[in-house]
Amino acid sequence: MQVTMRIERYADQGRCVGHLDGRVVFVRFALPGELVVVRMDEPMRAKAHFFTGEVVEVLEPSADRVEPQWKLAGPLAQGGGVGGADLIHVSLPGQIRWKASVIANQFQRLAHMDVSDNDVNVERIPGDEELNGFNWRTRMELVADDEGRLSMRKRESHERIAIDTMPLASRAVLAVADSLDLWNRSFSPNAQIRLAVPEPRVEGLDFNDKAALFDAIGENYALIVNDELVAGSALLRERVRVAA
Repeated sequence: MQVTMRIERYADQGRCVGHLDGRVVFVRFALPGELVVVRMDEPMRAKAHFFTGEVVEVLEPSADRVEPQWKLAGPLAQGGGVGGADLIHVSLPGQIRWKASVIANQFQRLAHMDVSDNDVNVERIPGDEELNGFNWRTRMELVADDEGRLSMRKRESHERIAIDTMPLASRAVLAVADSLDLWNRSFSPNAQIRLAVPEPRVEGLDFNDKAALFDAIGENYALIVNDELVAGSALLRERVRVAA
């Protein structure tokens, strides 16, 4: 079932809120103010307190909408569906506004505090704009498809989509994945593959210098297949910065 609706506000999990017949609809890949066509998730039970759905067409787009740079993580209607990048359709400034709004809303609803979006300061990690919002996750979890290739599960199906890179993974994770030749290795079907690489905190480190990057990483990574350590170290070290 497809319906046309006006999107009202931000929600959690990368969804926005619309209404259908007086009931809330949590819509994936939407933005406040947009007029969109939504494919409703089934089943739509008569006694449900809310519905969910996904955008299939944007009739009136928001100024914050951008074309997903990683198509596989976009809407199903655009050939996506692997998940992991709920705000892939939102500009970087729009993502900041989204997060500030959600945080302010939680203070209002849960703590009953008078907090506005402007009261919330959401900071980007260093280099985020340069990387356009990608390459920040220090671990990735994948599954092998029937041919043994690294893949991700497609939402609302049993299908697994083979991938040859992971745009969300940090440059350190991708460097280790390349060094281990993960993208070309064959695993047993349905194998669970996890790779974790704490971000090297080395002053002045050039992430484009592979030799320097590998020297900074050393053995501080872990490749785990079906809960068994295959490469790297069982104990990982990570430096963090604590705000005063």
